[in-house]
Amino acid sequence: MKLLSYFLKKQAINYGKITNWQNIALSENLFYSFRDTEYNQTNYPSNLHYHDYYELVVFVDGDIEYFCNQNVYSVKKGDAIIIPPHTFHLSRLTNKSTQYKRHVFYFLGEQLDKELLSVLTEKIKTGGVYQSEQVLRLANAIKEQAVQGDTIKKACCNAIFTQIIC
Repeated sequence: MKLLSYFLKKQAINYGKITNWQNIALSENLFYSFRDTEYNQTNYPSNLHYHDYYELVVFVDGDIEYFCNQNVYSVKKGDAIIIPPHTFHLSRLTNKSTQYKRHVFYFLGEQLDKELLSVLTEKIKTGGVYQSEQVLRLANAIKEQAVQGDTIKKACCNAIFTQIIC
C-alpha cells in the first residue's frame, strides 16, 4: 500500500480543501506535513479517530491538548507525540481560538527497520510523548529540506526522521 495516495484520499474526505498545509511525500511510506492553522471553536476539526499507520506530531505552538489511549497530554513547544496504528485519539482547543503549528509525520511500520521499530515501541510504552529541543530542530530541518523537493533532499529528510524517532 502506498501511504501517500491513501492519506490524500482520506484527507480530502475528512477536511475538504486545505490551503495552509504543506503536504510532502518523503518516500512511499513516509508522509510529512507542516501545518500552521488558525482555529476557533467553530472551525476546529476535533473528532475522535484512528489511522492504520503511525502518526508523529512535533508540537510547535498553540493552545491544544491531545487525548490518546485514554490519557490527556498538555503539550509544549518541542513535544513529540507518537500515535500507533489503530489508536483512538483527538486534539482539542484549550482556548477560544489559537494559531496551531505542528510538524506531522505519517508512516508505516515497514518504513522502519527492526531496531528503530523497537525504539519506537519503547517510547509508546512509556506514554508516547517525549520532549527534546533537538526533535524540534530536526523537524524544522526536514521542513526546510522537504520543500526543495529533489530526491537527495528527500533522502536527507528520511535520515533526519530516523534521528527524530531515536
